[in-house]
Parts: sequence; structure tokens; C-alpha cells
Amino acid sequence: MGKKTKKFLIICGIVVGAGLLLAVVGAAAGGLDDATKLADHYTWISGPSEDEEQQLLDSSQTFDSVKVSGDLDLDIVKGNEDSVKLIYPKDSGTYNMDVENGTLVVNYDYQKKAIIQLSAEDSTPRLVITQKDPASIKNIDADLSWGDVDLEDLTTETVTLTLDDGDADLTRTQIGTLKVDMDYGDLETESITCGTVAAQLDDGDCDLDGTFNGGINVNASYGDVEIRTKLAESQYTVKAETNYGDIEVGGLTREDGGTLHNGTGAYAMDLYADDGDISVTFSGQ
Repeated sequence: MGKKTKKFLIICGIVVGAGLLLAVVGAAAGGLDDATKLADHYTWISGPSEDEEQQLLDSSQTFDSVKVSGDLDLDIVKGNEDSVKLIYPKDSGTYNMDVENGTLVVNYDYQKKAIIQLSAEDSTPRLVITQKDPASIKNIDADLSWGDVDLEDLTTETVTLTLDDGDADLTRTQIGTLKVDMDYGDLETESITCGTVAAQLDDGDCDLDGTFNGGINVNASYGDVEIRTKLAESQYTVKAETNYGDIEVGGLTREDGGTLHNGTGAYAMDLYADDGDISVTFSGQ
């Protein structure tokens, strides 16, 4: 049985089991009001709604780097004002937010991680940073136990993402060096400009779109790797290898595993997928 088939069966089992568990919880609760009481009593059940609180960073505290850890989403975007907001469900965790030697340091420990979510509303803890100057933040470092990262319309020197369980989306952002280490989640970029890329994914897809004027190294244990670069094919030296999957680089293809080499350009592209497909598209293709 292949890895993809095993994963599909595991997901099906989880979905069926969760459905049965929700049915039992609903029957035991006896309705929405009692379900709220049940959520108050059991930390692994999240009620129909949760009040939110937020903390604002004093505008007098300036920074040019961001270091975030814990259990939360991270959003950094260009906006009409300089603002830092930590938003979280009431009485559900502990936090620290301060500026140390020019670095915004934020940690949030979410102490109520619900297995069953009875509300359709998103009450995930999240740090939202907006900056009028897209180049004001030089370095971004996120080390998250769980949570997504969303970066939009920024210019930064380094982005380092270490995510145990979460997705990373980077849009219209200029990055000198991008380093990503993800246990479970997808990495996706759209219209970015980047020098060096180093990405390690245990279980997730890697979808890179943009202008890559430096080396690209991607290692995916389980998932597809897709690169769409605005530069010409002649700019790259490509090595693509997969054990269980197909490879397409420019006009060259290889099916059912193996290694494919292409080009002698200045920028090295080293791509590996243990169980997944690899696709590389160059400018004009």
C-alpha cells in the first residue's frame, strides 16, 4: 500500500471518528446551551463562541525585527498605519509581548487547544502587524508549535519559518534569504522576489511562484514541489529527484521516479521529493 493511500485512509478514519464523537457530544449536551457548559468544563471542547481580547503594542516602541513563538497565527502586511495587535480568546492562554534591542518578541502559549470545535467562527490566537513602510522590518523569525504565517507586500532581508503544524503564504514580498522548516503544512508563494531559498517539508506541498535570483534547495518527504520562476531557463542548473513521482523541468520529463538534470546556469536549483511530483516552469513557458 502506497503512502498516499495510507494517508487517505487515515484521514477518512479521522473524519468518521470525529463525526461519531461530535454526535455523542451533541447527544450528551442536549443542545447548544448545554454544549457551552460542556465546553467550559472540558478544555478539549471549544464552545459555540469565545470572547476575544487584544493587546496593542505602544507606538513608542519601535523595532526592525520580529521574533514570534508559541501557538498563534502570524500576519504581517503593508497597511495605512503602524500597528501591532495580539488577539486571542479570553482566558485561554498566557503571552509575552515586548521590544528587546530593536526586536519585537512575542510568545503566546495557547492553553486551551480544543479537539472539537463547536463554532464556525475562527478564534485562533493571532498576531497582526501592519506597517506603512514595507521595508521597515528587516528580519522575521517565526517558530510556531501550530499556526499559519501570512506575509504580504513586504521587503525584508531574512525570513525564517519553523512550523510544526501550519501553512505559510508569502505574497508580493521581496526577501533576501528564505529558510523554511515545516513538519505538517504547505508552503506557497505568489509573485515574490527572492535570493536564496532553503525549504524542508516533512508532509506538505511546496508551491513557489516568483523571481528567484539565487539558489533554491527544496527537500520534501511527502508532497509535491512546483516552481514557477520569472527568469529564463538558461539562468539555472537544475537537479530534480523523486522516488515516487513524476518530474517535469521545462520541456524535459521523467516518469515513475528517478533523477533529471537540466541546464548549466549560475543559479543552482536542487529539488527532492521522496513521495511526490516535481514541476519547474521557466519564463516564457
